[in-house]
Formats: sequence, C-alpha cells, structure tokens
Amino acid sequence: MRYVTYGVNFSAVRPDTKYVSLGTQEGEQPEKTEDGVRRRYSDFIWLRKTLSRCFPAILFPLLPPKKTFGNLGSEFVEDRRARLEEFMSRIVSRHQFIAQCRPFLAFVRKRISDFKDEKKAVDEVLQHWSPIKHLELYKRIFKGHEAFGKRPPMADPADMVHFMKTFLLDTQAQLTVLIKSQERLAKLHKSIANQKRIMCAALNIMGDQKVSRLQGIETPKYMEMGNRISKDAEQGDRQCNLSIELAGISIQEKEDTQAMLEIVTQWQRLHRYLDNRFESKDEQDAANRMALVELERYMTVLLFHCELPYYWSTKVKSFREVYSKHIKEQHKSYLELMKTWETAF
Repeated sequence: MRYVTYGVNFSAVRPDTKYVSLGTQEGEQPEKTEDGVRRRYSDFIWLRKTLSRCFPAILFPLLPPKKTFGNLGSEFVEDRRARLEEFMSRIVSRHQFIAQCRPFLAFVRKRISDFKDEKKAVDEVLQHWSPIKHLELYKRIFKGHEAFGKRPPMADPADMVHFMKTFLLDTQAQLTVLIKSQERLAKLHKSIANQKRIMCAALNIMGDQKVSRLQGIETPKYMEMGNRISKDAEQGDRQCNLSIELAGISIQEKEDTQAMLEIVTQWQRLHRYLDNRFESKDEQDAANRMALVELERYMTVLLFHCELPYYWSTKVKSFREVYSKHIKEQHKSYLELMKTWETAF
C-alpha cells in the first residue's frame, strides 16, 4: 500500500524551524526519521479536532481538504504539505500554551506505536473531562492575561454572537462569489496577454529587415509597436497574478471564516445548554453548572477580545500586503510603458 507521510520537526528553541517536511513512503510507516516523527494526514485531523475540544473558543485554522482520488500526485502533495506547514506555524505562533499541551507534544514527539497509545489515552481523558477541570485549565492558562482583567460584562452577548454568526455566514457567501470572479479575471487577463503576444509576433515579422530594405520608402515602426504591445502583455500577466493572489487570500479568508463559525457554534451550544438546564439540588451538578457559567464567560472574552480581533487583523494585513506589492509593480510597469511609447511614436 502506498501513501504519503509528512515529517514533523518541532523545535521550541528554534522558532524558524520548518515544521512539516515531505516524504512519500511505501508499506510500513517508519517510527522516526532524521527530520523528526512522521505523520499521516489523518493524524493532523486528530490533532486539530483534539485541540478544538481542549481549547474551546480558540481559532484553529482549517486543514487542507481531504481528497479520495489523485491524492498521490506531486503537485497535490506539495500543496498539501505547504498548507500543513502553514497550519502548524499558525497554531504554534499565536498561543504558547498549545505547544506545551499533551496532545501537541504527543503529535510532535511520540514514535508511531507510542503515538497510537497516546491518542487513545488522550481521547479517554477528554471523554470524561468535567467542566470543573476545563475551567481550572483556562484559569491556569489565562491567569494575569490582560483580556481577562476587570472588564464589565456585556449586556447580552447572545445577541452579539447571533449577529456575528449571521455576518460570518453572509461573508462566506460573498467570498464564494469573489473567488469565482477573481478566478475568471485571472483567466481573462491571461487570455488577453496571450493574444497580445500573438499580435507582437505578427508585428515583429512585419518589421523584419526585408521590409526595411525598400529604398526610399519610410516603413512603419512595426518592431517598436510590437515592443509596446509586448509590455502590455507583461502588464496583463501582472493583472493575472494579482487576481490569482487575491483569489488565494479570499480562499484562506473563507477558511478562517469557517473556523470562526466553529467557535461561534461552540459558544451557542454551551449557551443553549445552560439556558435549558434547570437548577439541581445535587452538589456535583450544581458545581458543574457554576463551572460552565464561568467557562462561558471565558469563552465570551476569548471570542470578542482575542479571536475576533485576530480574525480581522489577518484579513486586513493580507489584502494590504498584496495591494502594496501590486501598486509598486504597477508604478514600475507604467514607467516602462511610457518609455516604450516614446520610442514607438
């Protein structure tokens, strides 16, 4: 049986470490290699699912989608590797406590046989994870965090969460339209650039030396005109690349929006559970309810004062960087076009 495994090499000492390297294996998966432990795609799914259960209201990026057929092609495998690398980098760089938790350490350190046993042990712990223990974990992690200082409670967070969910769903729909439009624009710009190159070739043939040998006749500057159109074709390539980059950013934003919807749904599920749960005289039930109420407060602060600002800043930063680079390229290309026009006419 042939399948793809990914080398995971995590170093807390060297933050510039590449987390995921690529390796294709046939037959049995090796225990450990020179580039760290090896993991299959299904192991990454387990890691993300487990971290989401351990740390509700924390935004974890989506993994690249699963593909049943054609998942061994070199282009697909390299694209998935790059996205797994991005996933690991983002979850580690944001919250240090994630790199210190049991599921993550098992994922990056355990040999295959030990890792399988550790996964079962972690799943068993989470299955019997009480609200009180969950609250104790969050209190320990966020002790002294500025977001959890003396902050006045929101008037009605449920209404705000409902509005946020509506906004995120609408954003997803609009991003789908945006991605399709950007992909069509990229194809259109590419097609126009190719047609201009055909025009350029024809003008170059017309401006060949054979034409210029005609005595006493001033021939049109076909070669110069061809150069100008060639520059136009390069401009079309830049427009095509911009559309491709923007489509990529929109795809990532759509995935981050889905990840935000997940934690919004987590909050709503807990809120509905508390609303429908009657007061109990049993001491353990009462303690669990109080822990859940406090856990909801932690999740509310995380959602509005940590994860939502991060979501917004990621969106703004990505678009700003791409447009800034494009504007610089545009300015340079316009100067080149002006010189070409002056030469042609």
